[in-house]
Amino acid sequence: MNSSILSDGGIDYECGLMRFQNDIQLYKSVLLNFLSDTSFSRAKDAFEKHDRAQLLEHSHELKGVSGNLDLKSLYDASCKLVDLLRADCSDTQLIAAFSDFESAYTLTVEAICRAKEEQ
Repeated sequence: MNSSILSDGGIDYECGLMRFQNDIQLYKSVLLNFLSDTSFSRAKDAFEKHDRAQLLEHSHELKGVSGNLDLKSLYDASCKLVDLLRADCSDTQLIAAFSDFESAYTLTVEAICRAKEEQ
């Protein structure tokens, strides 16, 4: 996978690779499997239904996955969203945080897809 494309997408490829004991094929496989993860779609559905409990659950799940894969931009946006939900934030804060979360998710997915194509 093209590490510069991943880096541009907010993914710390070098740290992720170290986390996977420098097993390039394993890390690549896990990154590609991330593309089929449904946490974000479930979070978006909860957001659209104004279900804060489910949104917290699914965004927290994505926080864990993104942290373990060193998807830095997505992890940071997930942390912010989870923290705001736990603090019982205002609707305005929630909308802004979810927008950042969605943008980070899109950036991450697009980077993985582009890096995959560059193999």
